[in-house]
Amino acid sequence: MIIVIQPYQAAINAIEERLTEMGKESRIKDVLKKAVNETASKGKKEIWKGVKHGYTLSTFAAGDIKKKSYSARNPSAVLTVTGPALGILKNYETAPNDNEEAAKLKVIKKGALKTLVVHDSTRAYKAFVATMKNGHEEIFQRVPGKKMKSNPKKEAIKEIMSLSRSKAAEMVYQKNGLYTEFQAELTFRLLKHMHAVIGG
Repeated sequence: MIIVIQPYQAAINAIEERLTEMGKESRIKDVLKKAVNETASKGKKEIWKGVKHGYTLSTFAAGDIKKKSYSARNPSAVLTVTGPALGILKNYETAPNDNEEAAKLKVIKKGALKTLVVHDSTRAYKAFVATMKNGHEEIFQRVPGKKMKSNPKKEAIKEIMSLSRSKAAEMVYQKNGLYTEFQAELTFRLLKHMHAVIGG
């Protein structure tokens, strides 16, 4: 996920025009830099809080959101979250299998634990916790119609994956309308720092 925080050109033009009228045109870049960087810092916190509030993802830290600040060469701030899909056992809220029920998963905090079962025409394949030969413990599921290479009499298994940190952050950004919120915050900070320059 990549979010670019940059004011609309019309807002930049208006700030430039006003500061030029006041003989403060040399401070235009200072105003832009402060407003953009402050908005990016607040935006980073909002995305992190949104993910922690909306998802059961336990391994998402504020530091997973990388911020590249405004500079003369790159007159915008960039927020980035990267990473692959995550195994569910250690990253999301889960309940292991027992003798009768399959393992369960809860991704959205407002949701409920859902039983992880795949059905084909003849049977149900329940998800289960297992430890691989390399010591990797996760929740797995049989793959109907695909056999294990080491034991052709059994169906192959695959690790169950869920949202990556990047995808969770992207979902928060889109669902919570953060683009509009960030632009409003940026406009507020542009005006705040412009008036501080004029008043100084």
